[in-house]
Amino acid sequence: MGDASDPQGSHHRAHGGARSHNRVLPDSSEQGLPSDEGRGVRPAQRIWLQENGVRMFGPGTYELLRRVDQTGSLNQAAKDMSMSYSKAWRIMREVEARLGVVLFERRTGGLDGGGSCLTNDGRVLLARFEALTQEADEAVRALFQKHFGDLPYAAELSETPASRRVATND
Repeated sequence: MGDASDPQGSHHRAHGGARSHNRVLPDSSEQGLPSDEGRGVRPAQRIWLQENGVRMFGPGTYELLRRVDQTGSLNQAAKDMSMSYSKAWRIMREVEARLGVVLFERRTGGLDGGGSCLTNDGRVLLARFEALTQEADEAVRALFQKHFGDLPYAAELSETPASRRVATND
């Protein structure tokens, strides 16, 4: 089964499944941490949930589910993320199967045109994943300050992160 948290494919895996450390990253906010003003080296991290070493839920899947909640439509959420509906449907089915819960209810067309809405399990998953990543961001910032804060190339990071932007391409 594929990596459900990686809607864009597994192109980022090099060297036996590990992420390449030579990749140039355009912005720390794309790695889960908000951008800070100014220049300098800053930490970046990405969190995902996995089962038996297989990624099943990460920033990309989080964003897809969040957009389903916003738009009321898996089809629209997929379009917003430049993803095919069939791929979004496959990702959601895989996550639901791995977790053993239904994340959103599907309504077939008719007078109202159909759509999707999150179940309580879907809302809980979103809220807990968001809380986990926010706390991890804060911990990484504190550790960065502890280990790198005195170096001239280290960026000064604010104590509390600004509003977080979740990557949609993971």
